[in-house]
Amino acid sequence: MKTENGVVRWVLTVSTALLLHSPLARAQVPQLLNYQGRIAVNGTNFTGTGEFKFALVSGSTNASMQATASGTVIYGFLVNITVNNGGSGYSTPPAVTITDSTGAGAAAYTQISGGVVTNIVVTSAGFGYSSSPAIVIATPPEQNVFATFWSNDGSSNAGGQPATSVPLPVTKGLYSVLLGDTTLSNMSAIPAAVFTNADVRLRAWFNDLGKIIESEWALFAERLPESVAKKKREFGENLTTLNGIRNKVMHPVRSAPPSEEDLKFVKRMQETLHLSKWRKRGDKNASG
Repeated sequence: MKTENGVVRWVLTVSTALLLHSPLARAQVPQLLNYQGRIAVNGTNFTGTGEFKFALVSGSTNASMQATASGTVIYGFLVNITVNNGGSGYSTPPAVTITDSTGAGAAAYTQISGGVVTNIVVTSAGFGYSSSPAIVIATPPEQNVFATFWSNDGSSNAGGQPATSVPLPVTKGLYSVLLGDTTLSNMSAIPAAVFTNADVRLRAWFNDLGKIIESEWALFAERLPESVAKKKREFGENLTTLNGIRNKVMHPVRSAPPSEEDLKFVKRMQETLHLSKWRKRGDKNASG
C-alpha cells in the first residue's frame, strides 16, 4: 500500500504504519488499519483537536488523450488534413506540426469543441510532399483523475474530499487513528474488497478550529455577543475545550465520559452564547 501525502489543507507531514507490502500482510488484510501521522501548522507541531478526513484512492490516471490526424497530398501539395481521433482534454486549440522527408511549407490550425479537436484547417499547402507526411497534434494538458475505494464517511467521489470529518486528539504534532473503526464519529468500515486493487493510496485532509476562527474572525465578531467578540483567544480556547467534550460524548468507549466539570462548562457556554444574545449583522450597538 502506498501513502500519498498531498491534498492537506495546511502543512501535513504524514508517516504511516500500514505495512501492506509483505506477502503475509496481503494475505491477512485487517478490517482496521492503524495509521499514525505528524502535523505541523506553519512549521509548529500542532496540539489540540484536529478535524480529519480520510480516503483510500487509486493512483492517478491521465484522462486526457492526444488527437491524431492524417493528410491528403495531391501532386505534392498538402490539400487536406483529416482528424482521425479528436482526443480529449484540450482547453485551447493545439498546434499542428507537419513534417515530411521531401516536402515543406505547409501550415494548418486546429479547431476544438468540448475539449476535442473537431477540425483542422490547412492555410498553406506547401510543396513537394510525399504521399504520407507526418501530422502531429500537440498533447493536451494532463487531467489526473482518481477512483475512491473508501472514505471515512462514504461520500468521497473521484478521490475528492469527504463531506464530514473525524475529530482526533493531536499531541505535540502526533496522532494515530484506526481507519475503519466504526466507534469513531463519521468513520465507516473498510470493505476487504478495497485491497484487491493493485494500487491503493491514502489521502488525508486536516483542519483545526484555531485556523477557522482566525480566518473567519471578522464574521464571528460581527455576530457574537459583544462581551465575547472582544476576547478572540478565549473564544478559540473555549471552542477547543467544547469540541473535546463533544468527542467524549460521541464515542465514550474510547475516552473517559464527560465529567461534572465538563457539563458545567457546557452550561456556561450555552449561557454565554445564547442565541438571543447574538447580534444581527451590522448591529454595532447591541449589548453583550
